[in-house]
Amino acid sequence: MAGHYHRAQILLDPEQFRRLAALARREGRSISSLTREFVQAGLKAYRREQQRRTAALGRLTERRGVLAERHGVYGGDPVGEAREERESEIDTTVGGR
Repeated sequence: MAGHYHRAQILLDPEQFRRLAALARREGRSISSLTREFVQAGLKAYRREQQRRTAALGRLTERRGVLAERHGVYGGDPVGEAREERESEIDTTVGGR
């Protein structure tokens, strides 16, 4: 990776630094070189994961549309209805004693 670099300061915990320094020594490379490689790999992995999530969300949205078309969309308030039903049960139980 040739060209102009920007300086960035990062803080590593002691174990991360120890492992990175040992790897750099073994490979005869600088810590900076390894760090740039790992950052690049992490960015690529992050982009792939974001693309995977976006595709999955697209499939779910499509499936939701198919289900809505096939079965319709419930317009009620299930949480409110469950709450009212539960309150009615409590009133019946307490009032029935």
